[in-house]
Amino acid sequence: GVVDVLAPLCEIGAVSVIPMMPLDINKSMLLETCPASYLKRVGLYDPYKDKKGIDEAGSAALKNRQRIINHLLANGMAIESEEAMDCFLGDRFGDAIDSLIAAMILFEMLSNEDRFAASMQKEFHLEGFVYF
Repeated sequence: GVVDVLAPLCEIGAVSVIPMMPLDINKSMLLETCPASYLKRVGLYDPYKDKKGIDEAGSAALKNRQRIINHLLANGMAIESEEAMDCFLGDRFGDAIDSLIAAMILFEMLSNEDRFAASMQKEFHLEGFVYF
C-alpha cells in the first residue's frame, strides 16, 4: 500500500509530514488532501468519475470534469498543452483531476499564511489534518 512508499521517505528524513512534523523548507512536504471536500467547498461537487465505462462525449461526468478544470484554470492553474488537457478530461476514473485538485489545494494553503498556520496548531500534531 501507500505506507510502503511513504514510510521509507520518512525514515530517511526526505520529507516533512505536515502537520505532524515541523515544516522544513529543505524537504519535500507530504500532506493529506481531500479532493471531494475541496469540490464541496467551491460548489463543484458533482459526479466526474465514470467507473462504469460509459463515458461518452457529452456525458455528465465529462462535462463536470470540464467544469472542474475551468474552475482550476480561472483560479491560477495552467495546463500547458492540449495533450495534457486531453489526459485530464479523458481520465474517466478521475485520478488525473484529483491530482490537479491536490496541487490547487497546496497552492491555496501556501498562498494563505493564516490558513496554513491554523493547520499547524499543536492539536493536529498527533491526529493530522486533511487539507481541502
